Amino acid sequence: MRQWWIPVILVFMIAGSWFPFLTAIAGPPTKTPIIPLALVLIVFGTFFPILLWKTKLVVTVDTEFLAIAFTGIGYARKKIPLAEIGQASVREYAPMKEFGGWGMKSSRKYGHAYTMSGNRGVQLELSNGKKILLGSQRPEELAAALNNRAGS
Repeated sequence: MRQWWIPVILVFMIAGSWFPFLTAIAGPPTKTPIIPLALVLIVFGTFFPILLWKTKLVVTVDTEFLAIAFTGIGYARKKIPLAEIGQASVREYAPMKEFGGWGMKSSRKYGHAYTMSGNRGVQLELSNGKKILLGSQRPEELAAALNNRAGS
């Protein structure tokens, strides 16, 4: 993720999670329950920021399939047979306007998108008429690999 605001959000998330916990521990005795603060600290001050920072979009093209995965999350995995890819073309897109931001998104007009940052990617036209946009830092290479392997 290369958006400038991601580290800013992470810093505020971490600080906002650690501050109440440290204040409750170091300050005078209060009736603030420590266990819920510790859980918030673990989830929002440690686990979630690390998960968000480590997440990457990995697109793999082999002899039979195009595989899409968000590493670090684990739930976002998709395989598309190369035979189903009709066309792969490089294009610029407007993430906010077309899909409402980056990530795994869907739009009636533009189809599905798997993006992490930037505004360039590879538009796939599948044989069933569906569209899939893959964000990429090297879209020309990805489109060439798909078009060469799919026999387009």
